[in-house]
Amino acid sequence: MGYTMLCDDIQAAIYDDNQIKNHIYENEVLCGKDLSDIEFNNVKFIKCRFQRCKFAKSSFYNSVFDKCDLSNCNFVDSYWKCTVLTNCKCDGGQFNGSVFKEIKLLVNSFRFANFVKSKWSKSEVKSCVFSEVCLSEVLFKTLTLSENNFSGADFFKTTLSGLDFSDSTIDGITVSESFKELKGMKINSAQATDIAKLIGITII
Repeated sequence: MGYTMLCDDIQAAIYDDNQIKNHIYENEVLCGKDLSDIEFNNVKFIKCRFQRCKFAKSSFYNSVFDKCDLSNCNFVDSYWKCTVLTNCKCDGGQFNGSVFKEIKLLVNSFRFANFVKSKWSKSEVKSCVFSEVCLSEVLFKTLTLSENNFSGADFFKTTLSGLDFSDSTIDGITVSESFKELKGMKINSAQATDIAKLIGITII
């Protein structure tokens, strides 16, 4: 891997094969750039800041985001595989329709982000903040959760069966009037009291 300027590589990718491979980018700052439809393969971003950038339909393979700021960026219909995000700020991000496979999200913030109709499989999410996040109509398959904050998250029409929320925060979550999303989810006894209140049961 070599250190290169991201802007130059983006321009080259747009006019060539729409691919950026085997690079390390550190302390880069991009504002309002369109990085849509670009494939990032074996790329590492360290302490980079992206302001209102567009990554729609872009792909990330075997890549790393470490201590980056991706707040309010557009990742609609993006594809992520074998990629790791650590200590990143992704508040307000748009991830609608995105696919996440074999990824790791470790100590990241996704406050007010949108993940509507996204698909997740064989992934790990640990110590992340998903407060006030829209996770409606999401497909979760083989997802490992630990110590996350889902306060105020919207799980409308998202099946939570088999997911372990027992060491995560789930107060104030939103589901449908039938509460069918909650069937089969794993919670602790304290959380059971909150869920009971959600569905209208009073515990004496």
